[in-house]
Amino acid sequence: MYANFFDTGEARSALRGSYVEVVIEGIPRGLRHLYFEYSLIGYFRRGLELLGAAPRAECIEGFSRGDDRVLYRVHLR
Repeated sequence: MYANFFDTGEARSALRGSYVEVVIEGIPRGLRHLYFEYSLIGYFRRGLELLGAAPRAECIEGFSRGDDRVLYRVHLR
C-alpha cells in the first residue's frame, strides 16, 4: 500500500504476538514531518479498526521524537 503513494523510503509491518510492529524508514531528512508519521500510523490503525480490532498505538521511535525512522507497536486488544 505504501509504495502506491510514496516513491521514497519503505514501510513494513509484522505481527509479533499481541501487537503489530510498523516500521517506516529511508525517508530523507527534509520529508520527516509529523504529518507524515501521524497520518501513516493513523491510516494503519483505522484499517485495523475496520477489521474489528481496537488498536492502541505506542510510539517507540518517530520523527516526533527526533529519530531517523518511525517504529510503532500497534497493540491489539
